[in-house]
Amino acid sequence: MDEYKEYYLRRQPNHARLDIGDTSVYKALRKNLNCSSFKWFLDNVAYEMAEKYPLPPANHVWGEMRNDNYKEWCADTLDNQFGRPVGMSGCHGQGGNQLFRINVEGEWSSGEHCFISEGNSVVARYEERFF
Repeated sequence: MDEYKEYYLRRQPNHARLDIGDTSVYKALRKNLNCSSFKWFLDNVAYEMAEKYPLPPANHVWGEMRNDNYKEWCADTLDNQFGRPVGMSGCHGQGGNQLFRINVEGEWSSGEHCFISEGNSVVARYEERFF
């Protein structure tokens, strides 16, 4: 993904910690085959991607959200869909449904979901710019 790796890691920041091993063989193959860059692919093949899936802003903070009174409980999307509230469950430290981010524009999100306050709940909002 070349320089676009940065944008993937904005959505999944904990993946930067994964050990993907030695990729030199794959990089050499790509060079030997004279493959085009990921930017070329986006500009010439998947040109509608930038409009449908804008590049996400940088993260300001990311991680688990723990309850101050009950440290073993974390905010969790519970794999809910749009319009459903965020819940709480036991912290597991594996990211996924318990990995939240706030970006430099002040948006609160997890995966492809953006969240808003709705009464006494926090719910996943359908965000047109994510689709």
